[in-house]
Amino acid sequence: NRLKQQAPDIAALVTVNSLDSNELRQLLNPQEALLEYFIFNNELYGLAMSGSEMLVSRLENTNLEADVRQFRDDIIAVKADSPLATRLYERLVRPFAKIIGNKNVLLVPHGVRPPLEFR
Repeated sequence: NRLKQQAPDIAALVTVNSLDSNELRQLLNPQEALLEYFIFNNELYGLAMSGSEMLVSRLENTNLEADVRQFRDDIIAVKADSPLATRLYERLVRPFAKIIGNKNVLLVPHGVRPPLEFR
């Protein structure tokens, strides 16, 4: 509170205000879906959310880090037909396909290592 009083601009940079799921869903426009990944107790979970639906699911975590590293290498090597792309899609995206549909996806890989780089 002291930082907020003395330097509100700096406080805004270091303070996180949380939203509940209903507030967050209201911020999504009809063409957007949120897809977030997080680790809890060494288990991988995914959360998909649109303006009207939400789904949380436990996901397969076995060898994920190695698969993501290899997929990054495939992308750098411009391998257009990487079998890992399909495997990672099946593991990380398909469980949420009903909610995602044809929407623009806001991807949040919270705490998942190594992250894929989006440039």
